Amino acid sequence: MTTVFERIGRLVTNTGADELTNAHVVATAKEVTVKLTDKREYRARVLGVDRPTDVALLKIDAEN
Repeated sequence: MTTVFERIGRLVTNTGADELTNAHVVATAKEVTVKLTDKREYRARVLGVDRPTDVALLKIDAEN
């Protein structure tokens, strides 16, 4: 499992939250957990990876 700490940014929508992180962090992950600065943790799935810019978009299904 790969744990991604809140680093780059978060976009909150009515369908959950999208998290930006570095692509190399999640490139080979089978499971991803996002750990927020307030200690909450959420499972996430990788929506997309752009290797040239080293950016990945994650989806966390969480409210608040």
